[in-house]
Amino acid sequence: MGALGAEPSPPAISRRSVLGSLAAGSLAVWSLSQEGSGQTNGGGGQAPTLVPSNSTAGFNFPYYLYVPSNAREKPLLVEPVNSGAASDNFQEDIDAAKSTVEDGVARRISDELRVPLIVPVFANPASDGFYSKFVQALDTETMHIDSGKFERIDLQLLGMVDHARERLAEDGLDLPSEIMLNGFSASGNFVDNFTVFHPERVASVTAGAVNGMPTLPIAEAKGHTLNYQIGIADLEALSGEPFDRDAWLDVPLFCYMGADERSPTDDTLPYRDVWSEEQAEKARAVYGDDMQAERMTFSEAVHHEVGAGTRMAVYDDTGHSYSPEIVEDVVSFHRRHNDIEEVVFRAEPAAGAEELAIDAYVTAETTGPLDARVIRDSTEVTADATPIVPGVTNQRTVPLSAPISLGDDLRLEITEPAQGTTEPLLTGAATVRYAASFTTPPRPGDTSIEVSFGAVEGAERSLLSVVPSGSGPFWQRRQALRWVDPGDSGVETFTLDEGGTGVPFGAGDEVQLWLIPNGNQIPSRAVATDTATLGGDETGAPTASRCDVSAKNHDHVEIGFAEPPVAGDRTVAVATTVEAAFGTKARTRLFPETGGGQWGIGLAFVETGTDETLTYDVPEGTFTLGETAILRAFPEDWGNIEDAIEVACAVVGGVQFHESPSPDSADLTVEYYLPGDSEGALRVRINGTRALEESAPPGTLERRTLTLDSPPSGGERVDVQLVDAEGGVEHTAAMSLPGGERASLAFTAAPAAHGRAVAIEYDLAASVDVARPAIRLYTETGPSWGTLLQEVDPGTGERVVLGVHPDETGVPFRPGREIEVALVDGTDPYATEALAKATAIASEESDGPRQPPAPTATTGPATATETPARTSTPADGATTVSSTAEQPSERKGTSTRGETARTETTADRSETTRAGSGPPVTTPADAQTRTGQKHTVSASASGTASRTTEKDNSAHTSDSGGGTPGFGILSALSGLGGAAYLLQRRLSEGDNRNR
Repeated sequence: MGALGAEPSPPAISRRSVLGSLAAGSLAVWSLSQEGSGQTNGGGGQAPTLVPSNSTAGFNFPYYLYVPSNAREKPLLVEPVNSGAASDNFQEDIDAAKSTVEDGVARRISDELRVPLIVPVFANPASDGFYSKFVQALDTETMHIDSGKFERIDLQLLGMVDHARERLAEDGLDLPSEIMLNGFSASGNFVDNFTVFHPERVASVTAGAVNGMPTLPIAEAKGHTLNYQIGIADLEALSGEPFDRDAWLDVPLFCYMGADERSPTDDTLPYRDVWSEEQAEKARAVYGDDMQAERMTFSEAVHHEVGAGTRMAVYDDTGHSYSPEIVEDVVSFHRRHNDIEEVVFRAEPAAGAEELAIDAYVTAETTGPLDARVIRDSTEVTADATPIVPGVTNQRTVPLSAPISLGDDLRLEITEPAQGTTEPLLTGAATVRYAASFTTPPRPGDTSIEVSFGAVEGAERSLLSVVPSGSGPFWQRRQALRWVDPGDSGVETFTLDEGGTGVPFGAGDEVQLWLIPNGNQIPSRAVATDTATLGGDETGAPTASRCDVSAKNHDHVEIGFAEPPVAGDRTVAVATTVEAAFGTKARTRLFPETGGGQWGIGLAFVETGTDETLTYDVPEGTFTLGETAILRAFPEDWGNIEDAIEVACAVVGGVQFHESPSPDSADLTVEYYLPGDSEGALRVRINGTRALEESAPPGTLERRTLTLDSPPSGGERVDVQLVDAEGGVEHTAAMSLPGGERASLAFTAAPAAHGRAVAIEYDLAASVDVARPAIRLYTETGPSWGTLLQEVDPGTGERVVLGVHPDETGVPFRPGREIEVALVDGTDPYATEALAKATAIASEESDGPRQPPAPTATTGPATATETPARTSTPADGATTVSSTAEQPSERKGTSTRGETARTETTADRSETTRAGSGPPVTTPADAQTRTGQKHTVSASASGTASRTTEKDNSAHTSDSGGGTPGFGILSALSGLGGAAYLLQRRLSEGDNRNR
């Protein structure tokens, strides 16, 4: 197989052009007239100002300083510059920092929280030995610099912070010494890494897109010594100070990534300018390969085990980019952890809305019930008052009694239910400034749309666009309709370009309407939107992407899939012809719909006179059921996607479970897509015996419920095979059913509405052999990745009360919402093959726990009939301890997973002794030695999804490189707000380094 490797970057794509595109990306920064609590300077603020370097004050690089109007005396916000690529032109770093401070996510955080912002402008050189250093990520090599301008970048940042605080103090703004930190991609690595060196100076930190590999607060794991930037073993040697574990545990940390991030495009590990070969190999051995399922879950388990209150999240339908939900959560996180009482609209209120998303935080010192209400032009329009819980983030949706209209003045109020004439506790305000909606829903076959739009005086000039369904990224489908100037409004019919993707509209299509202010036209900047779904399946079944890319017919070059791609494939077979008359090599690239970046996945440089089929390795997760995969052939010196001279596409086929099969249920719900034109079949086997077969039409992504004559039992294996017209098995979805004697899980009380604790009982057989079994929680409004409640061990069973992280989406629990807990393999955070599940409805009448129990110390060894008390640590640092239950006598003793056992230690935090088990980690040398169970991680899983038909495997293997020129460029252009992405260094050098 041809491995993905490095390739010469396209000469037509320069660092400057890439960074210019990145700098243009920003999230709309819209202001609210807030009237919250908190000390302010009462001044008019300060526009972004570049403060020059000052070696006397301890920093050799400049920084940008911005002060919003009426700034609070809360911690200063810091986001280090992220230029995206190495460059010896320092102006590029200054330009990137200027973009961040003017219209980046950091600017929005600063404006919404009314806190000053600084953006340190650290250079990221490309020459003079800096190829192996990535300064803007504060990587290992950077921290080893012991002289010169780049020595101790971390201390230089603190010098900038203190210099800015002194400047602001002269203006009457007295800020604390602690700082808020925010970063994404390279700057996300920077702020996460910085925190392990200086936790005593950090009030809160949000770090995004760090590939599931935040720096671990431990010195050893899985038999490896973990030096910085994996762990903290050599921290004292680097900084002269030992790791301050207690201070680090007190830092609120939010670490997140997108579910659609893929390696190598969005992963730094393959790149030697970010990771040395030795560190990369060790990181892979410790964290794992898959960024979401292995790395992020392992990091989450380590943080949980040492008692950190870290929140980790993976966002659905998100790549290497900010999304509106991420930005809202980041702002909320800093608000709560810095005691900034406030109520705001979570997004610009748009005309036609019948409910409004809000974010409210009231300190825990406030007692009694509170409500959120919306006032329009002095008249309340709240349909139902929304409860607000003090002490936690309240991301709520307030229903309205009537839709809002363009120009409406809105006021948010947090009040006591029986307020009478009492003034509201908190208020916020906004004007409805934008409108965009379909006046008549589009229909299948339409090539035009009728749209209502508008913008009030004082709004920004904005572009109205339509985005049809179809293959490829949104910017290839989006069609601009017209500019909407301040004061414009009206209804207009627009005829669309039928040569564009998704036009005419098809049944089941989802057509979006966007109104976005002048600037980068990315969905996260939309100020008014509307969506229309055209006919199709009312059950909500997905619609396969249409393979409707613009055709290319080159006289001398052809490209196509030798076999249709199937979900989960790790290889792709490509038939390529380059005739001698073409005169030069052709560059072939694969563009999956999810992941792959702007430039896709490089395959090969195909010589002239070639007519052959080549098979290439592709990263895990490249092919997703129902999505479109596109092949493009370019000239050897290609520069832009429009330069493609030949294009081919295919819809990814296969079968997968829509819902995990349940023991004793005769129904199996699957989704499938059968390529080709001939009818096939869905075949079900239970423990290898055929139980059902139904016909399967080709060319349609279908969701179907298969009903068996007799339901399978717990522990049995279920295979659903997608069979082609000749009877060959195209793809298989398979899993072993939970239950039987293997595992059980149940709520012991319904979750209490407005609470954040669950009472459950579980039992896990000693014979279960999975990697880090864990209990995870899922809410209707939260991501499908869930949240870790507790890791458990085979051979244990008990009753527990577990607290849920108070920053999680869907917490506190809302009345009537379904709460699910699942006992899973630790590397199965999506519970696709859960060992056991339980669901319950949050109830106002529930006698279940509302809060985690108070910390309780446990002493003495566990007896043969007792299990150690289990603990769960919420974000506020209070270790909660569960009740205990008798352990079945047949499960006494020590459980060992894998062939080699290893002693674990756990952090000794506060007065609480943590008992029970956790991930295979070793904490710093001063940690308390842990006695009890020993285990190692075994990365095994019971279910598989494999292609079992035999195909012609005689295709040639290519050794041509196929790396991509950057990390998440596609997503950067589509979703990053002001923060540049970590791109491959030296985009224009055209070298072939081993990355």
